[in-house]
Amino acid sequence: MFKIFITLFIIFNIQANDVGQILYVKGIVKVKTGENVSNAKKGSPLKNKSIIQSGKDSLAIISLSDGSKIKLNSESKIIVSISKNEPPQVGLFNGSSFFSVLKSKVMKRDKFIVKTKNAALGVRGTQFFVSYGKKSGQDEWMCVNEGEVAVRPKGKATKVLVKKGEGVQIKSKQEVSTPKPLAWTQKLNWNFNENSSELENKVNIEDAYTDILDQDYD
Repeated sequence: MFKIFITLFIIFNIQANDVGQILYVKGIVKVKTGENVSNAKKGSPLKNKSIIQSGKDSLAIISLSDGSKIKLNSESKIIVSISKNEPPQVGLFNGSSFFSVLKSKVMKRDKFIVKTKNAALGVRGTQFFVSYGKKSGQDEWMCVNEGEVAVRPKGKATKVLVKKGEGVQIKSKQEVSTPKPLAWTQKLNWNFNENSSELENKVNIEDAYTDILDQDYD
């Protein structure tokens, strides 16, 4: 009886530590949990505070326990952290990712948070894209496909609310551009269906800077 109890206890804790699952992998994607590093595989469980890193020409789709999805683009790195009674948090170290948060989860307060080197993004609505600029750490870009996202630079207490169809450049820990439609974001691939053959995002972030030069947003 004692052995059965111990077995059930171990199984429960393994399941309790799972915060998501790898739904799709293309190319080389590494998952680091503690000191353990492994190749991501379709169907693999994701542990709390795991670091996921994609190689060149690689892609991964991740489903979290709250129903949210992350599409990790090529040469990108994130960490996933989920705590009891707290919104899920994802740290984006470099590269870019698409995020999809279930509409049923959206309330007046933030239900999902993405942190970058320059800002914290409080998600109140459902699909958005985050990317570092040409030189990682100097600036970042964020645009919203559905719902709204509150952007708070790390050096300020005030937030900038970005709504559906709008995007911003996070220029530093102090400055965020005025939310406006950005032409380059219209070409982004918002497909999260792991069974689809059209998942790759072909938009280069350098297009964002060409967009600024070509159009007068002010």
